[in-house]
Amino acid sequence: MLPSGFLMLPGGVTLALTAMVGGSLFDKIGFKPLLLTSLILLTFILSLFTTISRETTTMTAAILYAAFTIGVDLSIGPVMTLALNQVPKPLHAHGSAISNTINQVSGAIGPALYTSIMTMASQHFIQQSNEANKTLLQIKSMTSGVHTVYYVAIAFAIVSFLLALTLKKKDQQLETQ
Repeated sequence: MLPSGFLMLPGGVTLALTAMVGGSLFDKIGFKPLLLTSLILLTFILSLFTTISRETTTMTAAILYAAFTIGVDLSIGPVMTLALNQVPKPLHAHGSAISNTINQVSGAIGPALYTSIMTMASQHFIQQSNEANKTLLQIKSMTSGVHTVYYVAIAFAIVSFLLALTLKKKDQQLETQ
């Protein structure tokens, strides 16, 4: 049996490697194709997460998480770069500070939101279930809650994809005005 920390290791390594490749891809193909592709990848991987069950192996979960980190890294990089490029050069330090602050606040709100959704969905499952075995009920309710969270994450990814279709570079916006 693998230690539980093993699940995160492939994702961390993948995240580090993707960061190096992401900058190069950003320079070669631009932000929009990279962002749209990464959001499609994220949506696909999140949909695979909805199939997780108690039979899912640790290795499968680790591979899914590693693939998920590729989508996250290839989507966050272009968005952060594009956002900072919209800020005038003398204000780059302030833009970077605001970006980092938003990242930290989002890092706190996201897990709290998803944990709340998971808990509510698990409780709803328990209320609707007629399962007599308490252990099995607990496993099924938690699985239901986790799946609900991934469906919500898929919805956020789709909304992000639709919003990404509207993004333009600063100089493109000036040309159309």
